[in-house]
Amino acid sequence: MLLATVPLLWGFNFISLKVLKQDFTVIGLLSGRYVVMVFALFVTLYLFERDMSIRREHLRYFLGFAFVTVVV
Repeated sequence: MLLATVPLLWGFNFISLKVLKQDFTVIGLLSGRYVVMVFALFVTLYLFERDMSIRREHLRYFLGFAFVTVVV
């Protein structure tokens, strides 16, 4: 069931970006999207984990994730 929502979310994302691009710059859209993502991830982390600390062994995963999502 969750897999069936992926095409719907991608379609909604494509349409909403086309509409929002008329009023906002690309940098503004990307910045807004990252702010919403960070907020959603922190809320999810708080609800499921409660421990907001970052351990040293997780640092390599953060760097790898940042490289893949931002640089590549």
